Amino acid sequence: MTEIHDDDAFSLLEGLLVAVNAKELLVCAGDMDEHEAGKISSVLESCGVARSELPRSKFSDANVTTDLERLVGSSLPLVSFLDFKLAIPAAAALISFLNLIADPSNEGTVSVSLLDHAKFMHLDTAALRALNVVPFTGDGGGGKRATLYGLLNRTKTPMGSRL
Repeated sequence: MTEIHDDDAFSLLEGLLVAVNAKELLVCAGDMDEHEAGKISSVLESCGVARSELPRSKFSDANVTTDLERLVGSSLPLVSFLDFKLAIPAAAALISFLNLIADPSNEGTVSVSLLDHAKFMHLDTAALRALNVVPFTGDGGGGKRATLYGLLNRTKTPMGSRL
C-alpha cells in the first residue's frame, strides 16, 4: 500500500507499474479530466497494463477497515495504514472488484505491506527496454535469452524458472 504525488507526466506511476509488474489499474470513473485520462492511458499502454474504471461508489471507505481485518486476520498490522486518505478507498475498490469478502477461504490469507517508493530506483518502460532486463511481449528478436533475465535464469526445471 502506498500513496504517491506524481508530476504531470505520471513518471512515478509508470515506475511503480513497472516495478510491481502490474497487470491492471483500477481508476475512479469521472475522477479526472480528458487530458489527465489521455496521459494515464498512454502510460498504461506503454507498460502493457489494462485499465478498469469503477464507479465512485466502489471507492467508499465505509466498511474497508472491517473487511481488511477479516482478510488480514487481525487489526494490529492495519493501524499504520489507516492514515492513508487515498489508499484506503482504493483498497476498498480492490476488495470489491476482486470480490474477496464473498469467499470465506480468503479470510486471514491477505497481507498488507507498505511500499516505500523512495527506497527504490525507478526505471520506466523505455529504460527497461533499452537495458533488456526482462522480455517484453511484441519484441522481435532474441526471445528470453537476449535479456538479462534470460542470461541469469539457468535453471533446469520449469519450477526453478518461476522463482
